[in-house]
Amino acid sequence: MSQSLTQMKLFFPDACWRPDIISAAIYLYFYQEKITLPLHPSVSTFLTGINPLDFFKFPQSRAPRWLSKLSMFERAWIQYQTSLRRTSKILEPLRDDGFKNVMFSYNRGKHGWEAAEDLIASSSLPFAEITKVIDPFSAAEELFSHIFFEKFLELYEGDRSEEELAALAAERARSRDFRPRDRRKKLETSDYTLLYRMKP
Repeated sequence: MSQSLTQMKLFFPDACWRPDIISAAIYLYFYQEKITLPLHPSVSTFLTGINPLDFFKFPQSRAPRWLSKLSMFERAWIQYQTSLRRTSKILEPLRDDGFKNVMFSYNRGKHGWEAAEDLIASSSLPFAEITKVIDPFSAAEELFSHIFFEKFLELYEGDRSEEELAALAAERARSRDFRPRDRRKKLETSDYTLLYRMKP
């Protein structure tokens, strides 16, 4: 019998990208009620119709001062994705019977960044202490989604209304055609420059 989201238990607010994040006993404990695990933030990036990995090659030809930081971000994101895929394969037999996935919708744009800054500013903890509780790999995944989904839509689809963007997302999701759109199979150098100017 199918269950509504109100009957599920949200156990973990972040994507389960490592197998050691959640104890196997949890799946047994919540077997009747199920647990709900959120999908990773960049899961919606395919809706843009581009291959974000091509972007990382572009700054290498420009060699900016912050290239080392970008490379560190790229390595952290790749490690996150590698572990995420491995963990997903491990958990696959438990899907539906042991857990459900849900996709969170939240602001990862300008207002989201401002809210995060306000939250940090309101804390009584020193910034060095705050950084200790931040998972750098999950942070890299969030940043990836911010740049290649939120910021991309802002730069290239900013003239569309919210209703048009929702219709575009629904169309691509229904078609399950995750290939880049014809007009954007390969972004031109001038296109990459727009994203390139956003220093990490």
